Amino acid sequence: MIEKEKLVTISSELKNLNFVIDKFLSLKDTNPVLAKDLVNKVSGLSEVKQMTAASLSEKMAKIKLIDENYVHLDNDINETIDINSVDLDELLKKLIYYKTLITKCETEIKDELDTYEKLSSINKLDINVDYIFSSRFLSIRIGKMPLNSVKSLIYYTQRPFMFEPLQVDDDIMYCIYFTTPEYKSEVDNIFSLLRFQRIYIPAYVHGNPKTALEVLHEQTSIKEANLKNILSEQEEFLKEYKDILSRMKYTLNKEYVYYDALKYVVGMGERFSINFFIASNRKFELMSLFEDNHEIELEIKPATSDPRIQTPTKLKSNWFTSPFQTFVKMYGVPKYGTLDPTLIFSITYCLFFGIMFGDLGQGLVMIVLGLLMTKITKKFKSFGALIVRLGIFSSVFGFIYGSVFGFENWLDWFYIGILHLKSKPIEVFNPSTTMMLLIATIGLGIFMILFSIGINIFLNFKKKNYAKALFSHNGITGFIFYAFLVSAIALQMLLGIKLFTPLTIILLIVIPVLLIFLQTPLERVFKKEKFFEGGIGAFVIDGFFELFEIMLSYLTSTVSFVRIGGFIVSHAGMMLVVHTLMSMTSGAGSVAVAVIGNIFVMGLEGLVAGIQGLRLEYYELFSRFYEADGLEYKAIK
Repeated sequence: MIEKEKLVTISSELKNLNFVIDKFLSLKDTNPVLAKDLVNKVSGLSEVKQMTAASLSEKMAKIKLIDENYVHLDNDINETIDINSVDLDELLKKLIYYKTLITKCETEIKDELDTYEKLSSINKLDINVDYIFSSRFLSIRIGKMPLNSVKSLIYYTQRPFMFEPLQVDDDIMYCIYFTTPEYKSEVDNIFSLLRFQRIYIPAYVHGNPKTALEVLHEQTSIKEANLKNILSEQEEFLKEYKDILSRMKYTLNKEYVYYDALKYVVGMGERFSINFFIASNRKFELMSLFEDNHEIELEIKPATSDPRIQTPTKLKSNWFTSPFQTFVKMYGVPKYGTLDPTLIFSITYCLFFGIMFGDLGQGLVMIVLGLLMTKITKKFKSFGALIVRLGIFSSVFGFIYGSVFGFENWLDWFYIGILHLKSKPIEVFNPSTTMMLLIATIGLGIFMILFSIGINIFLNFKKKNYAKALFSHNGITGFIFYAFLVSAIALQMLLGIKLFTPLTIILLIVIPVLLIFLQTPLERVFKKEKFFEGGIGAFVIDGFFELFEIMLSYLTSTVSFVRIGGFIVSHAGMMLVVHTLMSMTSGAGSVAVAVIGNIFVMGLEGLVAGIQGLRLEYYELFSRFYEADGLEYKAIK
């Protein structure tokens, strides 16, 4: 249902603005009206802008940068501070300076450790590294390659290079090869084929590997000590400012909320006002909030009292309907003061699903799974609640069909032994029953279409839209035409009763169709406008095609409900396939087929039944009476 609301206007002198905003922000679950929505429509009004939030946003961005990259600020501090007491730019410069030093030290240490590892692999090589890389007559490569590749060198003994192994580590050999600059590219290509990985020695390494390792170790130790000192200095710096920054974060957030609330304040010279919607039952709570201040004027009016403002719609739901509210909002939000279709949707959707997916065993599994989803995680709580309700209806219709995990005879003892029936109520696989199910679902569809038309008639009378209530194909005229036509056809086909006579055809078919055809001109009559706008010829052509589409929609909408009966048979047929496969196996294999088959059918058929039920709701029911042109109630936080 749609919750009753009140439109509240708080007004006072500008000197009370801070007080009023504090009180206003303390209210929970209010839907304020943007000042610009009124300022643009009324001359003399203005938006109150004491201060732009730009400077606050800039400071908040800097605090966020510090919080995310340098020090985790305390969110539990609720103390304010002068936001200008700290120069955030200077503080950030200092933090960036520390981070730059730390990054530089860490990079250098990492590079030196990497070099240390490379030199360790050739520490047995008693040769000056400077000589290796400064030679103009030799091209020298140091690296590693798989032992399996070393064996393949036998195929290249005639090539112009010299190869020298250095040491073996598991299945990797560290090695060095020499060649002349003339053959460098050719030899490099050969070793590339042998998966040789070159080790690059930095230019700052001098002397033989053993001496270089000692120097590197000493340098790395010095830099690690230096890094430790910088980190310690940074930690002391952050410790000094962490509490101040945490309080600044709280203060900025609080002030930003305050200045953001100014977009709801309408300026009226030396006075201001704030307009918002609130639940009707909170009237006395609101009055008590300002009763001690006589300078504040409080007006509580009906929600629709200001034609300049569209009243938002706040949907209320109960235990049963709450999971279905999302589906209704997917189609659109109802306008305030009209009908909330959530209850209708909840009942009919569960009914359609239960009929199509009737199985007691699978329905009970759905209930258990849904309950687990509501308990385990909040993310799927609403979806779990939906599964529970659909499972209940599936179980009920499964009990009527006598189907338990596709076993069609498991409940025979109950029907025959307890209820003393000859057989279960509905035998899906009985050929005569199948036809009865299809006819019954068409009957259900006819009832639902007439029910939807009835709701549309009621709503249009309520809105005083008498022309649509009387003459539209979803009005009284359409109700009479459709009800008589389907009743006459059903009685003649099933019972041989003939209702089609010249008089009934003229009164209940011809005249209603003519009135539907003339709906648009008749609406103009109610509005005291010209009967034919644009000429009679254009009206006749447009009206003919529109009438043809309407007549076709009656037929397609009615036949569309046959899908419900079709899915009853389809579900039972898929379970029959599962049982056939079970009969082809035995023991554990049969149990596995039963479990996997039921899971597959539940997943596939459940999804299909859910989608088809949704289609029937949207296209066959909602399209007849539901005008989803409302504005959703959005409470500020």
